[in-house]
Amino acid sequence: MSLIALGRVAGFSLDEIAGILGSEKTLDVDRYLLLNKASELDEMIQKLVAIRDGMKHAATYTAPSHLECPRFRRLMNLAALALLKVTPCINKQ
Repeated sequence: MSLIALGRVAGFSLDEIAGILGSEKTLDVDRYLLLNKASELDEMIQKLVAIRDGMKHAATYTAPSHLECPRFRRLMNLAALALLKVTPCINKQ
């Protein structure tokens, strides 16, 4: 059960975890799958660090408007680009 919990925390699907577990007496670790997941986690960590830093910056920014801050505008633009990448295209008819 602890291997399943660890896999879920790392973001593996239950099917991926089942493939890693193998048979009753063996643990069939797919090293390529682990390396891919580690890379995905690295990317997520970088994004989360950037978000955290941006939030801290916004919280301490002293100008009357955050829109005056080039760093804040850049973060908003990056967030909008990320949103466009994951938002499905909807056909309007």
